[in-house]
Amino acid sequence: MKISKKLAIVLAALVLCLVSVVSVLAVCFGSSKNQTTEEGSAPSPSFKEEIESSSPITEVPSPSVSKEEEPKESITQEQTMVPVWYYGNTRLGVADARHSHEEVLEKALSLLGTPYQPSEELTLKEEYCTDPSLSLELAAKRIAQLVKAEYSEGWALYINNVLTAIAESEETLRQALNAFLEDYSEQEGGKSVLRGLTYQNGYIAKNNEFLSGNEIVALLTLCADAESEKLAGVDYGKIDSFLNNHEQPVVEPIVITEEVIGIEEIIKFSTVDRADKSMYVGEKKLYQAGKNGKRLVSYTVVYENGVEVSRTRTGSSVLEEAVDEIYLVGALPEGSATGTLMWPTTEGRISSYYGYRYLFNEYKLHGGLDIAISTGTPLYAADGGTVEIAGDLGNTYGTYVVIDHGNGMKTLYAHMSKLSVKKGDLVNKGDLIGKSGATGRVTGPHLHFEVRIDGSRVNPSKYLPSEKER
Repeated sequence: MKISKKLAIVLAALVLCLVSVVSVLAVCFGSSKNQTTEEGSAPSPSFKEEIESSSPITEVPSPSVSKEEEPKESITQEQTMVPVWYYGNTRLGVADARHSHEEVLEKALSLLGTPYQPSEELTLKEEYCTDPSLSLELAAKRIAQLVKAEYSEGWALYINNVLTAIAESEETLRQALNAFLEDYSEQEGGKSVLRGLTYQNGYIAKNNEFLSGNEIVALLTLCADAESEKLAGVDYGKIDSFLNNHEQPVVEPIVITEEVIGIEEIIKFSTVDRADKSMYVGEKKLYQAGKNGKRLVSYTVVYENGVEVSRTRTGSSVLEEAVDEIYLVGALPEGSATGTLMWPTTEGRISSYYGYRYLFNEYKLHGGLDIAISTGTPLYAADGGTVEIAGDLGNTYGTYVVIDHGNGMKTLYAHMSKLSVKKGDLVNKGDLIGKSGATGRVTGPHLHFEVRIDGSRVNPSKYLPSEKER
């Protein structure tokens, strides 16, 4: 079958149009497939992956749309106006409408714990974006990161349990404290100390609360004396801010001064009892009067703010020795002889001594001493012993007493008018034995006194003290 030339031209044109349509369809289908594959190869991170990565938040300026630059029609179709969380000037992300401002902050605070506290405001701003909204946990975690970045760990100084200063190291605190005390010591003229100091390691505080050494010295000086001169190169605004945010400590340095003094003191005498066998038990008499001595004692006296708090003895030297006061204390039992005789009376005069002479027209031995005294004069035992005779035995002695002193010695007291002892009595030296008189063979009242050794009469003057000691 033959085809006309005109028909052939029409058919060729149709085939050419069909090929062109197929080519266009092929190109469009291939482009759409490639776009789908590229978008699927890089999916957006999930909320969980974003929380786990939790990279540090940096400040990102919020996008803004000026009137001069209206978004193109294609952008307006892809982005919408949404609320975005901002912590201060830092963009956190798109807010989830399900969670309120209070919930986000409460969650952030639960993650932080003490002593961290947000210092910036959490606000919402409207922006055009396609970002997914933040979960409650992620929003709170980003706030916690930002808050913690404002804090650091260091050392804190306390005075009487009141926070006084915060520094990066313990050395900074101690050096500043020593510098303050040295300066205060120079001004007050003594060594200065602060009581009630404690240090705490690992103290967490805001970065702007950490003080340098000079700032700590300035703070302590200001608290100790509000009128003190300000130190050069110190930001007192920072110090005022610190004091406004914390309880102001009471800084009262104690100025310690020392003084060496000398004081004259009394050395009190001692009292000494000395046994004396010439005295009877129960007797006591002063032998030597006591006298206080003197010594110079040196002391180191410590003062705190002018008030004495201690005194330490550092040495002494004797200026005058003390003299003991001595008492003689009797050591003889009752009735014992002392071994020495006393005068039986301190009155009268010796009218006749021991020796041979005429007595009543007869030359014979006068065996004792006659002491002329008036009747009734007290008579005393010349020494201790036992009364052997007491009475009138009808001889020339009249009423008389004989005392046995032991060791072969006896004494006799004659012509007495009255007796104060009886036979067998124990008498001590000086005891009253009776009174003088004129009984027996006499020419007048007197005491006839004899000393007998082993039964023989001897001269009493050899055993008695001298007449001057009567």
